[in-house]
Amino acid sequence: MQADGWSLDDKRQPLLPEERLGVTLTQALTEAEHAKNNLPDVLTRWGQRETLELERPRTAQSFCVPKAADIAATARIASAASKITAPSGIVFKHTKYGLPTLKYRLVGIYSIQFL
Repeated sequence: MQADGWSLDDKRQPLLPEERLGVTLTQALTEAEHAKNNLPDVLTRWGQRETLELERPRTAQSFCVPKAADIAATARIASAASKITAPSGIVFKHTKYGLPTLKYRLVGIYSIQFL
């Protein structure tokens, strides 16, 4: 799921009219509306998980993985210096960052000024 019809900021403003939000709609969403509200599509695909959803490629928005054995067979243990390959073909690169430094100076006996 990529969008639920609401903005991602602190205010959570609706991105669509009220009748176009939620999971049960009277009319299908347009392509532009679908980009803002994936909930009806998620519910539909969940209902198809035993049939049509099994035929989707692993690069699709949603897909099914056949059985736990397939998951165990493709699982990889990632070390700090290795690349992780997700089943959908996305490659992640592990990046190691150093500790942040804190810069300050003494201003008086009991006060510190942070820079």
